[in-house]
Amino acid sequence: MFNLSLCSQLVKGRVQVLYNLGGQDGESALTLARAPASNGQWHTVSLRRIGRWFELKMDDGEGRYRNTTWGPIGGRELITIDMYGIVSGAHVVFSNNPIVDSLDLNQSEFAFISEGFLSSFRCCLLLE
Repeated sequence: MFNLSLCSQLVKGRVQVLYNLGGQDGESALTLARAPASNGQWHTVSLRRIGRWFELKMDDGEGRYRNTTWGPIGGRELITIDMYGIVSGAHVVFSNNPIVDSLDLNQSEFAFISEGFLSSFRCCLLLE
């Protein structure tokens, strides 16, 4: 079973990161609780980690769009990643019956949402 993980998700329209550094406390959460993300606008989300310290930012990262925390004591500060030991995936759920169209730019097809809002999203990175 995997004991190190990093997942980003939307919970009730708010960005949340769940992480497990392998410590005894298990999974911890870092949330932008006062910054709505499922409001029909594009957002940029970034996560920075240095040792046990995490910083989660959305858009400009000011005020309610930024949150930081220290991970639990006993978790791994340095994680050596074997590129063949990484598993990632995403589960996306839309509300309001969105219409997904495709756009061809330089022979690369992209899907975009023309109606509806992202109601649920979860993307995980699991490390052995």
